Amino acid sequence: MDTNTIDFIAQDLTRKYIALRAANRRSPPSTSSGSSSSSSSSGPSTNDLARSLQRMLQVLPRTAALSLQPQNLAEQKQFLNQLQTVNWEVAKYENRILLDKALDVIPITRLYEEAESNLHLHPDDLLDDVLIKRLLAWFKRDFFTWVNEPPCDYCKGKTMRIGMSGPTSEERRFGAGNVELYMCTVCSRQTRFPRYNDPGKLLETRRGRCGEWANCFTLCCRAIGAEARYVLDTTDHVWTEVYSEHKGRWIHCDSCEEAYDQPLLYSAGWGKKPSYCIALSAEEAVDVTRRYTQNWAQVLARRNKVSEDVLAQLLRRFRQEKQAALPSERVQELRRRAEIEERELEEASRRTAVSDAEMRGRQSGRDLDLFVIGH
Repeated sequence: MDTNTIDFIAQDLTRKYIALRAANRRSPPSTSSGSSSSSSSSGPSTNDLARSLQRMLQVLPRTAALSLQPQNLAEQKQFLNQLQTVNWEVAKYENRILLDKALDVIPITRLYEEAESNLHLHPDDLLDDVLIKRLLAWFKRDFFTWVNEPPCDYCKGKTMRIGMSGPTSEERRFGAGNVELYMCTVCSRQTRFPRYNDPGKLLETRRGRCGEWANCFTLCCRAIGAEARYVLDTTDHVWTEVYSEHKGRWIHCDSCEEAYDQPLLYSAGWGKKPSYCIALSAEEAVDVTRRYTQNWAQVLARRNKVSEDVLAQLLRRFRQEKQAALPSERVQELRRRAEIEERELEEASRRTAVSDAEMRGRQSGRDLDLFVIGH
């Protein structure tokens, strides 16, 4: 990768993240008590962000495997840009103001009571595991709404998409990078559908497609004390993983589908062909693609955006940056888990069994496009 490519990515990310504070998991950033948006936090300087990204990408030019043809450079830049964007964005799930705001809307007492009363129905789970299942059910059935075409803001009639628009200053304040425009089929007035990135705002709007669902649900998981990771599937979906202390592994959780521990749902049930599934949190960056496929050899043949060595080095650098300020005991625990997870992923790449739940088709509405945090 040449210097111009690295500079392009650095400049683009710097522009996007001037206002972002990379919150430390153990010490959330202090923000004004009168603000409900993470976007109001003061962020690192432009130069700091540029230098950070340059350090993360310094491994790339040294890797001989990354000798891509010129026609692939644009796709490579887009892929690396996307990974870096999400890598920065997941820090907001540690923002204390956002976590408190989520707790204000989550019926935590009710969910605990439901988990306790249903515990006998889940012999393989402990209370915390069943609590996540109840959170999934509440989020899907009572809280969030799927949007294909939003209802008319004026008469609640049906709408049809007519184009896109740039965000207003108020919409941009909550991370909306683009806005979909719809026309009412009844009154002919226009309705705006901002694609918000701020999970605090999504706690208010309570609607969207898979990007908004995964964004807001991951925040809710963190708010109730669960360790959660945001999973980016570069084809057309995003979801959450939650760590189970009892099971000693990361559990697939898709709030759109109310799916718990059904990782083959997409490849077996939906017929998707994943290439890159990357799990990111304030502490970790892991390639978990093997968890979500039955045929790793076929997936490897499709993975041509960047070499495997370069991707591994980049994710390793992400982890080093994230864990640099953590207590040594926590770092050791994360490394222990990583070794276990690597063995699990290796075994997952060879499995053949698929559960009945993983064979069901898609329950949520259609995704018109992949909407990822930070874009």
